[in-house]
Amino acid sequence: MQRIVAILLLGAALVAQASPVPAKQVQDFAKSHSNNGNAVGVVSWTGKGAGKEVKLAGLDAYVATPSGPFKAAVLMISDVFGWRVDAARVWADNMAKQGFLVVVPDYFKGEPRKKTDSPDTFAAWRAKFPRETVMKQSTDMIAAIKAAYPSVKKVGVAGFCWGGLYSVLLAGGKAPAVNAAVVYHGSLLTRADIEAIAAPINFQQADPALDNQIKTEFYKEIKAILDDKAKKGLDASITYYPNMPHGYSLRGANATVSASATTAFSSGAAFFKKHLN
Repeated sequence: MQRIVAILLLGAALVAQASPVPAKQVQDFAKSHSNNGNAVGVVSWTGKGAGKEVKLAGLDAYVATPSGPFKAAVLMISDVFGWRVDAARVWADNMAKQGFLVVVPDYFKGEPRKKTDSPDTFAAWRAKFPRETVMKQSTDMIAAIKAAYPSVKKVGVAGFCWGGLYSVLLAGGKAPAVNAAVVYHGSLLTRADIEAIAAPINFQQADPALDNQIKTEFYKEIKAILDDKAKKGLDASITYYPNMPHGYSLRGANATVSASATTAFSSGAAFFKKHLN
């Protein structure tokens, strides 16, 4: 009987920790990440990745290495379109030029979302990559990075869209898994996720009036929570770029979008230099 009660209590705890994302938010995400959504555009980070592919913690990963010595790494968690996207790899290369080892794992194991995928298939696709699994893969990856590159003493995380969720989660709890986190237009987040943040964090958001994941009211909630954390001494903040759609930091259709993406990149790099060096 005691064992049954313990199992039931554990199950209840796991449900509470999961902080289910509202169905409407998930549906909006699915719709916006198809050819009819505003997350798809012309890639603004042009070119091809100059790094190399390796195997770390059981996952394929793209690694961009600085030209000189380094003592910190950035775990880059991609959006739903995965680690092979040229824009993601060039972003990693540019961050490596800032002096950080950058690792981009293939969390989807060769099954990223495609822009032609129907929103109706999103729920089944998402179910293949539950939070608990991705978090375990991420903490294993951080340990593997430190083992493979002994000079790395601190690790930050940069997450884009789907990956932005894990930037937040890795920065949360009593013992955050990372030393700093940057969130680029985060998705599928809940208030509970934000309240749990305990490591330095910086949000570089799309315009709340255009972003169906962090809309105006949720943006205000996040800002209030982070402002309160900042008053207590944590370096935690959120900003947004007017007129920028969800996905702007990696994809843009004009020079204005590219300018905002560049500014967001520079802000993230500065935040990492502050907390990882």
